Amino acid sequence: MASVAELFVCPGCGEALGAGAGGVHCAACGRRFVEVAGATCLFAEPARFVQGWGRALAQLVRQAEQNQAAIREQRRGAMGSVERRLARLQEGLRANVATIRELLLAAGIPLEESVGPRAGDVMEVYVQSLRDWAWDTEENALALERMPKVEGRVLVLGAGACRLAWDLHRRDAPDHTVVLDVHPLPFAIAQRAMAGPPLTLWEFPPTPSAEMCVEREVTIHGAAAPWSFVLADGLSLPVQPGAFDTVVTPWFIDQVPTNVAELLPVIQRALRPGGRWLNLGPLVYRQTIDIACRYTIDELVELAAQHGLTMAAPPTRRTERYLCSPASGQGRLEEVFAFAAERDAAPAMAVPPAWWLHPQAPIPRWPELATFRAPNPLVAAVVERIDGHTSASDIAASLVQQLGIPAEGASQGVHATVRELARQVGRAPTPAATS
Repeated sequence: MASVAELFVCPGCGEALGAGAGGVHCAACGRRFVEVAGATCLFAEPARFVQGWGRALAQLVRQAEQNQAAIREQRRGAMGSVERRLARLQEGLRANVATIRELLLAAGIPLEESVGPRAGDVMEVYVQSLRDWAWDTEENALALERMPKVEGRVLVLGAGACRLAWDLHRRDAPDHTVVLDVHPLPFAIAQRAMAGPPLTLWEFPPTPSAEMCVEREVTIHGAAAPWSFVLADGLSLPVQPGAFDTVVTPWFIDQVPTNVAELLPVIQRALRPGGRWLNLGPLVYRQTIDIACRYTIDELVELAAQHGLTMAAPPTRRTERYLCSPASGQGRLEEVFAFAAERDAAPAMAVPPAWWLHPQAPIPRWPELATFRAPNPLVAAVVERIDGHTSASDIAASLVQQLGIPAEGASQGVHATVRELARQVGRAPTPAATS
């Protein structure tokens, strides 16, 4: 079995990785990549990643305290049945935040009270984790049913809490499954589901059919091996060319990239010639994505072929339930597409840098910016804040706080400005480059 160090490259300098007693490291630039939630943390600045999630955890704890205070106030004078309902809700919230805090602390995410950018929302994909391991519904079985066999070395991008990846591994017994995501909490939950001990979580359905909070048990389902967890940027994947036989993208391509056309070189590069890309999910694009980039399924087939990923059979489509909790009085239906595309023998494509692809990645401080003449004060403020460590999202948050620009769309606007700056100073990546 190839190790993580053999399958990936350094996200900082692009050179080969090594592994030893101290974990995965890069001999060329000296970076060391810590383990978080049992996963190798392949970010150019692992400490910054950990700190960002520590701030997100601290924000969750602060928000929980505010929620507790609000519920305490509402309990005063409430009639008996309402008071009991609110008391149970209060206890569920307290217990759940304590469990999540314990999970992340054990995973290597310390509580970080310093001021600065957060890595994300701790609870962003929490409901998906419940669906994967705690609900007794058919969603997981239906997803597995639509997937063809996975073979060889398998990479699952945006694996989340890993249930589909786990089901595929147990069904097909590939040589090695590597699950990749940016979020540590689903990985921490998945590890408890695979190896134990059992875990008690709480669900808070927004439209409850009966109870406002429901206790959920994550039982031990069993291990999958050979198996590796990796925390990394799936849009600018630090992967060895041709490292994988199969790449799986479940519920990923319409939500994560701002333009799926920029994800396709990542998939093409990760696959060996003849390897297969397997996709399962809808095309329900975020409203912040440009209309031109909200591709139809026919356009996606054409786009994939332009990137050396050819579908021998047309995609299948089926209307399916999505995140329909047994505790909820409301559900959601999605048209879910499934397809398989094979990579051709053309050279591996170069992957654009992370800062070009999305607003969460640190932006390099190019020397040309020192003499760049900004056309207006807002662009000047963006240039001033590019220091080699901050991201477009960080800069947007700073501009919202300090200059009072509207928060809605700020991150996307700053990211577009950064891309235009890169073009003007000659630092934009070459389209369709190969390596």
